[in-house]
Amino acid sequence: MANTVANVLVGVATVKMGAAGNAAAAATLLGYTEDGVTLEYTADIADIEVEEETFPINRVITKETVTVTLNCAESLLANLGYAMGGADGLVSPVVLGGGALQEFSLKIDGIPPLATSRTIEINWVHAIGTVGMAYKKGEKTVIPVSFAAFKGLETDDVVTITDV
Repeated sequence: MANTVANVLVGVATVKMGAAGNAAAAATLLGYTEDGVTLEYTADIADIEVEEETFPINRVITKETVTVTLNCAESLLANLGYAMGGADGLVSPVVLGGGALQEFSLKIDGIPPLATSRTIEINWVHAIGTVGMAYKKGEKTVIPVSFAAFKGLETDDVVTITDV
């Protein structure tokens, strides 16, 4: 493969929230971010072994995870509600203690190499992780957010990534 400057990805992405199960229609922008948006994919893999061979004869995926992490630079109450998985509702007041996870969809749009748009659609996510905010003189208060994908409906794709 040749070195191609145009293939180097540079730039930011927008993150939109929507109703669970419909990432294509996600329209609520989370707004400005601090330190960008990170998508992580992990696959747990098991070796298939037999007594007669020293190498595995195959491998299978036993578990997959996708997480999206970002820091909301806009410290809105709605963003706080999205970040706290157990929050009850996304309007004032954000109430905790209901014990049920909120379900959303995510749509991430960025600029990829050799295309005009890269879209990452995740139909079903839960907010996970720790949310902590510091209120300090002269500093922005950011809201850390982590989302984890899950299957949702058996007929839905979990994550779709396309370049247009």
